[in-house]
Amino acid sequence: MPKYFAKLDENNIVTKLDLVAEGSAASEAKGEAFLRTLYNESTSVWKQYDKYTTKNTSTNGGTPFRGNGAIVGGEWDEANQVFWDSQPYPSWTKDTSNYSWKSPVDFPSEADGYSIVWNEPDQRWDSIKFSDDSEWYWNPNTSTWIAR
Repeated sequence: MPKYFAKLDENNIVTKLDLVAEGSAASEAKGEAFLRTLYNESTSVWKQYDKYTTKNTSTNGGTPFRGNGAIVGGEWDEANQVFWDSQPYPSWTKDTSNYSWKSPVDFPSEADGYSIVWNEPDQRWDSIKFSDDSEWYWNPNTSTWIAR
């Protein structure tokens, strides 16, 4: 089974993704050595990842590996040995309980029938109701949608 690798820059940002045959990547170190040779980059840093891991859960029933699958522009967290997706908004913070980004306001508990997006300037969830295209915002204190 092939193994997935992410190339990191000097700031631990993922710049490239690659797939290596298991025979060339019996270990992470061997996979990294193979990729360094392949690309003629003797000092490049490659980390193995699992494309089926997201929010520290395996989507194919396997064991989660390194928090998330790597994505170009994402970040390698050396201290926690995990990959992070790109930060979606400046106000969102890292949640190390599941290696995902957390908004300052929890996602609305009432989501059916709404197209929901984060509104960064107002620090809230906005939505459009499918049934009539009306605009709403989420009030986390009352757990209700308020018409805009």
